Amino acid sequence: MLVLLCEPAVSHAQWLHYPTPGTPRTRDGKPNLAARAPRAPNGKPDLSGVWQPEYTPPGENERVFGDVFKDFVVPGDDPRT
Repeated sequence: MLVLLCEPAVSHAQWLHYPTPGTPRTRDGKPNLAARAPRAPNGKPDLSGVWQPEYTPPGENERVFGDVFKDFVVPGDDPRT
């Protein structure tokens, strides 16, 4: 049950074939994991970007996983109420 509750938080990181724009790449097109972090104009590392996934719209988990998530809704916690 804990796996089902934690899965949506980590499933956004599983975009294997999505080429993130601005990622340094090697000659064969793979991401260069040894590249330096991009720098801001002040010389500090620029760590801006997507650090938190977008909000999952109401009903999306039910559409994907069926009735599994309906049992976890607490009255007053569901944004559709």
